[in-house]
Formats: sequence, structure tokens, C-alpha cells
Amino acid sequence: MIGVTPHLKRVSDGFVLPLLLLLLLALTALAHSALLVATAEFRMSRIANDLAAAQQAAEGALVQLPGALLGLPGRVRVGESVVVDIEPVPTATLRVGVSRLSRESWFVQAEAQASEGRQASEAAVFWRFDPIARLTRLTGAVTVPTGVSRSGAARVETEALWTDAECPSMESALDSAFVAGSPKGVEPSNVAGSIGLGAITMDDIHRLVPPTLGRSGTPAPLDSLGSCGEATWNWGGADPVDTPCGLVHVVRSSTGDVDIVGGEGRGLIIIHGDLTLRDGSSIVGMLLVTGRLRLTNGAYFRGMAFAGEGVRVDPSAHIVGSICVAAASLNAASGALGVFLPLVGATRLGQY
Repeated sequence: MIGVTPHLKRVSDGFVLPLLLLLLLALTALAHSALLVATAEFRMSRIANDLAAAQQAAEGALVQLPGALLGLPGRVRVGESVVVDIEPVPTATLRVGVSRLSRESWFVQAEAQASEGRQASEAAVFWRFDPIARLTRLTGAVTVPTGVSRSGAARVETEALWTDAECPSMESALDSAFVAGSPKGVEPSNVAGSIGLGAITMDDIHRLVPPTLGRSGTPAPLDSLGSCGEATWNWGGADPVDTPCGLVHVVRSSTGDVDIVGGEGRGLIIIHGDLTLRDGSSIVGMLLVTGRLRLTNGAYFRGMAFAGEGVRVDPSAHIVGSICVAAASLNAASGALGVFLPLVGATRLGQY
């Protein structure tokens, strides 16, 4: 026993240093692996952030698209392609190309390159109604689906359909789009289920133009400190005068029946229900009514209208058809009303 112990101790001492060296090597390897993992994660994080920046920039370009298209319809013909100007962003370089597929539809592709070179793109088909194209689908100063009531049609005047002096700048476009002599007074059309805005549905309208109109109201111009106010029932004025609200065309919508009790205004009025004009109210522009349109007690309307469930014009009221005024109201609203359509084969679609 006394002779064995020193030998075992020497053997034990001889293993300590190699074990320490192996442990040190293992720790070094672990540290190196951790560093490699951390470096890889950092690189992946930078790549992910760069890709996210590029993707967000491409999607943001689509959000700007409706405004960028405002001046294009008159300059880009069907089948042509152009690059449009988009507000730059600090995180990426943008390029947006559009191709006109039809009078009212556009294919758009937004490409973005982030600061470190990562790229992303978004493609969509954007539909924005063309005022003239929409009006050519209406058969009368008041268009109703075939078979619905047309009481008081004789009190719809059509002499001013083509001669309204309010917007001569649109005469050439209107003359080239319409066949002479059409539309007429109150005319039937096979347009059941439509609100007259093509691909734009009532759900789209309520998303793009919040339905702020209540059950009844009296529209009136509201001039405030030299500008036209933004109140729900401020619809500008019916007559073009040199005031802040004189030539304003509003866009208003509802989710139910509306009574307009007196007052005046102009614009595109979209009613998801019945619309009644009464008590001397004077409205100018374009009326799109899913229900019944009625004018009573000295009410007056100038422009064009669609009434999904018929029209009634009482003896004390009257309608003066005007393609030009209706076109002006639709033209003023066209920048606010556009929708992205499903793109076959696409997995992502920008939202407007």
C-alpha cells in the first residue's frame, strides 16, 4: 500500500495538463462557434431588415398610385406603358411602371431596392373609373333599371344636356364619346345590381368615402376664413359663383335612406337606400341611388342620376339633365375612387 500510492499520484498528475488543454480547446471552439452564429444572425438580421425595407417601400409606392395616375388618362393610351413619379423614400430607391390595360384599368409594378441592394416588387391591377366612360353607360338624364316606376318623367328636361355653359373644357371629350341625341330623359337600362361605377362596389364606396350622411339634413356652403369648410353638410353651392365654395364638388355617401330638406350643393352623392329632395332643395352634379329617387315640394336637380328602384318627380319639382355638370362632379371624385383588383397568380396585393 505504501509503495503504490506515489505511483498513482504521479500518473494522476500526468493527466491534468492534457485535460486542461482539451478543456481550453473545447471552450475556444465553443466561443468560436458562438461568434460564428452571432455573426450569421447579425447578417441575417441585416438582410431581413433590408428586405423588409424594400418590401415596405414597394407597398408604399402602391399606396401613392391613385394620386400618381391623376394626370395620366389623357396622356397614356390603351396598350402604352410609362414610368410614373412617386415620392421618394429614404430607405430605398423606387421605380414604378404602369401599363394601361383598358380605359379604366391599369397594371402597375413597383420595384424597390434598399440601401444594401436587396430588392422587392409588388404588382397589382388598379381600376379607377373614367368619368366619360361611366356617363356613356347611362341611357338618360335619369337612368333606371328596366321595368321600374318612372312617375313624372315628363318633368325631366333634356334641352340643356349638351349646352350647359358651366364646363366648356369638357365639351370635346363629351362630344366624341356620345352618339348625337343620346342620352334622353328618363330611360330604362339593363343595369340591375350596378351603382354605375363599374368595379367599385358599395363596400368600396363606404371604405373610400366614409358614410357620414344621416337620415336628413340641409346642405349649404360654409365659407371659413377664405376657404371652403369640411362639414358633412357643406356641399358647396348650386350656382357657380366667385366664392371659396362656389365651384366645389363634394363626394358624400350614406348607408341608408336620406331626405334632403331644402338647401343647395353640388357633387357626387351616393345613397345606399332611397333619396328624397324636398322643400326647394337645389342640387347639382351626379346622383347614384340604389333605391328610389323622389323630388317633391319645389326641389330641383341638374345633372344626371341613376335610380335603382325608380324615380318620381312631383308636379312642383323638376330635373334638368346636364351631361357636362355630371362629368365635372365625377371628374372631381375620380381621384378618391379607385380599387385594386385581384391579380391572377399573385400571392400579395397592395391595399388602397
